[in-house]
Parts: sequence; C-alpha cells; structure tokens
Amino acid sequence: MVSAPANRGARHPTSSEVTCRIAIAGAGPVGSSLALALARAGVPVTLVDASDAQPLEASGHGARPIALSEGSRRILAALDVWGAISQSVTPITRIHVSDRGHFGFARLAAEDFGLDALGYVIGAASLERALHAQLQSLDAVHVLRPARVDDVQSERASGVRLSITDAAQNVAHAHVEASLVVLCDGGRSPLRERLGIPASERDYGQRAVVAEVEARCAHRGVAYERFTADGPLAVLPLRGNHCAVVWSADADRTERLLSLGDDAFLGALTEQFGMRLGGFVSAGPRSAFALSLVTASRVVGERLAVIGNAANHLHPVAGQGLNLGLRDAAALAEIVAGCVREGGDPGDAAVLERYAEWRRRDQKVVARATDALVRLFSNRFAPLVLARDMGLLAFDLMPPVKRYFGAHAMGLAGRQSRLTRGLGA
Repeated sequence: MVSAPANRGARHPTSSEVTCRIAIAGAGPVGSSLALALARAGVPVTLVDASDAQPLEASGHGARPIALSEGSRRILAALDVWGAISQSVTPITRIHVSDRGHFGFARLAAEDFGLDALGYVIGAASLERALHAQLQSLDAVHVLRPARVDDVQSERASGVRLSITDAAQNVAHAHVEASLVVLCDGGRSPLRERLGIPASERDYGQRAVVAEVEARCAHRGVAYERFTADGPLAVLPLRGNHCAVVWSADADRTERLLSLGDDAFLGALTEQFGMRLGGFVSAGPRSAFALSLVTASRVVGERLAVIGNAANHLHPVAGQGLNLGLRDAAALAEIVAGCVREGGDPGDAAVLERYAEWRRRDQKVVARATDALVRLFSNRFAPLVLARDMGLLAFDLMPPVKRYFGAHAMGLAGRQSRLTRGLGA
C-alpha cells in the first residue's frame, strides 16, 4: 500500500480517505517547494511522490547539474532551504557565451549587477534532499510515497477527489479530497491531457549528454555556454577544478559520446570547447536525456493548476527550466495562501486566473527565448551567422541591454513574489 516514512511531515494517513486544501502531484524541486511554501503558510497539503525513497546523491540522472538563478536563491532562502545547501553550491561569478568557429562572444559578470554571483550550480539530488528534509518538519504536509495520481474527479462545487495508487505494487489505495490539485509531474505529465489540457511539443531531435569532468586549470567560477555545430555545450563550475558538462547533439552523436572511453570523450570535448581551461584530465560517468519543448495550452483548469515542467518543459540552454518552475511555485503559493487566509476557495476559477495572468508573460518570454536561441545558433546560413555574431558583440558592448536581459535570466524582472523578496507566502 502507499506508505511514507514514519516521521513528522511524511505520515501514512490513518485511513484511505485524506482531506486537505491542496493536493500536489509531483515531488521534484518545484512540487516540493510549493508544498513547503504552502505548509509554512499554514495551508494543509498532500504531496504525491512517485519515487520510493528520498533522493540520494548518485551518478547519472541523479547527479544532473542544476544552475540556480539569483531569484531562485532568494526563494530557497525564504523557505529556509538555502542554508542547508549553501556549502554544496558553486557560485557562477561570470558567464562567457561564444559561437564556435566564429567571432561572436558575450560576457556577463556578477559585479555588473552588484551581486556576489549570477547563479549557483548544484546537483539535483542535493537540492531535492534538502527540500524533503524541510518538509518532514512540518505538520501541515502529508507525503504519500511511492504513489501516483490515477484520476481526478469533481466531487462537488467545492472540491475534487483524487484516486491514488501505490506506484510500487500498482494497487489502488487512497482517495484524497482537496480544493485544488496542482500538476508538477514533469514535461511528460500523464495527467495533463487526461484532465483536458493538451500540450504542443517540438522535438529538437537532440539529446543532452551530462558528465562531470576535471579541468587542468581553475575555472574561477566562470560558466561557459558555447554554441557548436552539434548544439549548445554548457560547461558549468563545480568544486575545485571540476565542471559539469551538458552537451547537446543529435542521437547518433550522443550515442558515440556515451560509448567512448574517457580519454576519447575528453579529446572530443576539448576539440569542441577549446583550451580555455587547459584541457580536461578526467571524466565521470555519462548519461543522456532527450530534448524537446513542451508547452501546455493553458496553465489552469477546473480546480487545477499546472506548473513547472508540466506547464513549460524547456531546452536546457541558458538553464532556465527549473528557475521558471520555482517562480511558478512562488507565485501560486502566494495567491493560494492569501486566498486561504481571507477565507476564500483556492480552487475558485477567478483565483486561478489571477495566477495564470501573473505568470503568463514570464512563461512565454522564457519559452520563446530559449527556443529562439536553439534555432538561431543551429542555423549555419552565412548571413545569419554574421548577424548573430554581430548581435553577440553588440550585447557585450551595451551595459543597459546586458542589465535588461540579465535581470530576466536571473528571475529578477517583472512582478516579484513575496518569497523572492524574502517574505513568507
């Protein structure tokens, strides 16, 4: 049956009927952040987690690097999570963007924005583990694990009823009654279309190879985004001289990169990246994941909100996906918590429309910008190459333009949530 660790904040319910204000499908960083923000505001939450254990640091998928923006750092600090991960992050003090084989480049520096860092790199499992530890300390959270939401039905005007199945044994178990259900179960959300929210998808025909490597020279906190003929290549700073590599290429190329020995892989990486870090001396395990753009047709429905990757699943170029999702969670938490404090119904259509209106511009701008970057730099048409390289140089030489785009990339543009401003939801 669906179970949970026997501790505070992650308890197995005493019966198969659970009642809460908010039910959240998906316990990744976005779902867990939303649950934490709501619970700290006194809103009862049921979090449905498909995994069978708390995240552990691991190689491969579990060690996938995350680039947290300054805006995300502020959200996590307001949730009392940052202190637990601050020793595990590597600050990004500068960003260097280049177009391999061409003259265009651009640079960003933290001091240009009056900040200590433009962002921070951390392993996904480290962030999830810190979030789950905070959730366990809160009485307002029930975590059902391992579990999945099989169905959501309107019970009456004031709520919905979720059918929950044990994800390990595939056995029906609990029912959860809530005023609002939130989907943040990934870009391939199995519930999204079933609940009447179709999504458009653009398959980039690429996969991203992820690995940790060691450079010969110190990275000095510089993150590199290098556009190559294969696709975007990100080299992100980690502890010491180590770096996280996220290398996008077509399926055949990624299969070859995964099958190479370490020395051959490092040679191929150096050929594409160059000698800025003196070459690379060692490589850890490699993994790969498919790349696509998935955009939900809308982000609210009947007593339903869709956030994070379930709403906008992005290409990893510029590292915007999780940061966009954390801003979704912060905005939704603020609207829901405010509604509950005023004695309102958090699943009311007007309440959800306020959330959708708040997030509409940010979601569209980020999704379109990342998609445009991928398509622009994958085009080898000579006049376009010249134009984009001139654009990179112009960007590098125009501080006001840098500040404008930098503020958006760091999640510090537009309407700021209470969590981003250091306040509770």
